[in-house]
Amino acid sequence: MTTRAKAVQLPISTISDVRFVKAQFVADEQANLSVYQTDSLIPFPIRRIFTVHACATTKRGRHAHKACSQAMACLSGGCTVTVDDGVGRKSWYLDHPSMVLIVPPLLWCEQDYDDKGTILIVMCDHDYEQSEYLRDYHAFLAYRKTASV
Repeated sequence: MTTRAKAVQLPISTISDVRFVKAQFVADEQANLSVYQTDSLIPFPIRRIFTVHACATTKRGRHAHKACSQAMACLSGGCTVTVDDGVGRKSWYLDHPSMVLIVPPLLWCEQDYDDKGTILIVMCDHDYEQSEYLRDYHAFLAYRKTASV
């Protein structure tokens, strides 16, 4: 008699799962400090951090992650982050280091950088892995359908 392990089906993220949170911000005459602490602010352990320095007004992102969650904050300048779950779209404007957007996996994400010099920091719970990306919007929609079955 053989038994098969049943695959655990995780819920598929929607726009309502995106969270906008405020990091601790401390300012004095010497410096401004923004604190991005896991557990109390970022709901996952951070495995990878990268920054995007916009060389001009541009649009970036335009992809989804199969399993990676991200926390984004704009360190300098301004950036509009648009998230799409295949049913609806919502945008958030980040223009201060204390404004943090938490984006769970399986959501299409785009960033519009307002001007040259905008810097976005992105904190992820997964290492970079090319196969983890969905870079075609129609492939993203198809993947969501199969993941929810």
